[in-house]
Amino acid sequence: MTEPEDQPESSTAPSIQELAEEFALTFDTESKAARSSEKPKKIAPPKLQTTRGNQFLGEISTMFETVASSEELLTELLEKLTFDGNFEKAAIIALSNDRKMAVVVAARGIDAKQGQRMNIKDPLSPLAQGFSKVQSFGNVESQHSPFGSKAFALAPLNANHKNPVALYADCGNESSLTFESRRIFRTVVDMVNQKLVQLPGGIPVELDENY
Repeated sequence: MTEPEDQPESSTAPSIQELAEEFALTFDTESKAARSSEKPKKIAPPKLQTTRGNQFLGEISTMFETVASSEELLTELLEKLTFDGNFEKAAIIALSNDRKMAVVVAARGIDAKQGQRMNIKDPLSPLAQGFSKVQSFGNVESQHSPFGSKAFALAPLNANHKNPVALYADCGNESSLTFESRRIFRTVVDMVNQKLVQLPGGIPVELDENY
């Protein structure tokens, strides 16, 4: 039997300080300025094929005008994906300095919890390589999902962080991703990555000693 490529880490949980060092995490990102000096422009949402999808993208675009930092944007995004969007779980995942581990630094949704770690055994996995992956359906738990879901969407975020960061979403551990969900995820990622360079700050880190 082959060993899973990416799998949840089952060893004793490290301390917050150890996590911060391994994943280049910081709880003070006020000193991180916006990476673009241009005046922020309103990002108009592209058109989808359904009224519900277009309404959701309009809400995302409106949210962009109210957030003051990238942490606020990403936190609000997780909330909207799971409460207003098509997804059951959404998370921000950060990679370790050596790209061999990943940790969920913020999460929303049913049974979604920050602090979940993944041991990345395959150097060509989407997390290690920092590229997008959408698995629409599956018969077994995915090796690339931090929550063991059979279907999920994963994409790199253009966040102001030393190590690679990804956005993750799924429609439940047993559910497939609908066409609408895939379109929404890809479109939202494009919109968010355009906006992130215009905002100060880094990534939300919602870990504490009780994670």
